[in-house]
Amino acid sequence: MPEFLQALLASPWLYLIVLAFAALDAVLPFTPSDSTVIAISVAAATGPPSIWLVLLAAIAGVLLGDYGTYLAGRGAGPGLERRLSRSGKGKQVYEWAQRAIRRQGPWVIVAARYIPAGRLASMLAAGAVGYPRGRFLLWDTVAGTIWAVACVAIGYLGGRAFEQNPLLGLLSALGIAAGLAGAVAGVRALSRRRRAPRQRELSEAGTAR
Repeated sequence: MPEFLQALLASPWLYLIVLAFAALDAVLPFTPSDSTVIAISVAAATGPPSIWLVLLAAIAGVLLGDYGTYLAGRGAGPGLERRLSRSGKGKQVYEWAQRAIRRQGPWVIVAARYIPAGRLASMLAAGAVGYPRGRFLLWDTVAGTIWAVACVAIGYLGGRAFEQNPLLGLLSALGIAAGLAGAVAGVRALSRRRRAPRQRELSEAGTAR
């Protein structure tokens, strides 16, 4: 391993990088937070950094990013929807998040991070609809802990399984993460297809009235 990587893995700044990536993912959905936490956890399986500090930094980053986004939604209020109306897809995701937060707030806060752009939309929506701050922080802590534990565990186990070949451990861990993400996307697509006929029936019934 190159010396600069060894120095980085042993540096306290590494935990700040983990925290920053986990936080930025709340507002920049394409931030590679998952792969960053997984890759660092692979390294932690056989040496520095501390796996426990990586886990804590990841959870702290999630809470920081999500709470900041929640406060932004709370401050923007109704004006947020007008801004999002410029983007059809963005408005559609945001409106879905608003409806879902009102009906099933805890479930949405936990599950939204596994939906493309769902984390950003849901945190903004939670703030905009006035979702109680205490409940938001409680369920966001649950959600962030589940996500961080999953990423750290996948990376750590991959690193342990291939101690003599860290690159293979990293690739296997990222492959597992990609497979899980694909499974979630498949379940969502199947769920949408099953709901579509029912939604059409309700729409037609409303039109008939």
